[in-house]
Amino acid sequence: MKIAGNPRIHPTASLRCGENIYLGKNSHINQYCCIWASKNSRIILGDNLLMGPGVKIFSSNHSSKIGMPMNIQPHVEKDIIIGNDVWLGANSVV
Repeated sequence: MKIAGNPRIHPTASLRCGENIYLGKNSHINQYCCIWASKNSRIILGDNLLMGPGVKIFSSNHSSKIGMPMNIQPHVEKDIIIGNDVWLGANSVV
């Protein structure tokens, strides 16, 4: 994980593909948050960002093509950029 400085990350937070997660200055990842980047996508979190408990951010998901079983559908991966001075309330999902 790339951190700009002075973060607060709760020990129950779950991070995946940390090499693709960027955390701005003075930002807070609260308890039970999931920040899951993927191999081909980044999650960029700005300065002074606050996350309430249970926030989930996922940069990939399964496709949803009709007539194709879910377990063989390709993944869709996209970068997520959340700016400076943002508050994500409890249990928000991005």
